[in-house]
Amino acid sequence: MKKQEAVKIVAYLASCIPGAKMSAEEIETTGAAWSTLFARFPYALMKEAATVVLGTHEYNCLPTPAALLQAATRIVQADEPDGLTAWGLVLEAIRKFGSYEEDKALAWLPKRASSVARRMGWSELCFMEADKASVSRGQFLTLYEHDREETRMRALMPAVGMKALVEDTEMIEAGGE
Repeated sequence: MKKQEAVKIVAYLASCIPGAKMSAEEIETTGAAWSTLFARFPYALMKEAATVVLGTHEYNCLPTPAALLQAATRIVQADEPDGLTAWGLVLEAIRKFGSYEEDKALAWLPKRASSVARRMGWSELCFMEADKASVSRGQFLTLYEHDREETRMRALMPAVGMKALVEDTEMIEAGGE
């Protein structure tokens, strides 16, 4: 998001909250800071997140950047199925495609469900024994929710922090300290 777009969001929030009286200079400064925090997000998404936050914001001050980021994450993840629904889709894909059409099955599933099914092993899921289905379901749900939470936490991290995290991860994977 560009600085001027962040300034528009700050001005929008300040105009909607009676106690959030801000000078033009304060709006500019806050907008500059927020543009860094929200650099990875499109303006339209953050504007929608601001509107969502305003619907429940009870204080006479601007909402925190964290509140806006959390709202943006919920908006992005709203179209994604919950864990149990995703597990049901995996079972449907097993019935529909079987073990021989793994690529088609994984392409048919939503992205996160496909990723978790791939990590668990498509063949293993297809050939799970009936008495162990509840164990596989529990493992799937745990991995699915963990992946969802990790995605949410990464979304909340500012772009600068994400860059450092990626660099540290790459260094560790390369064998550095």
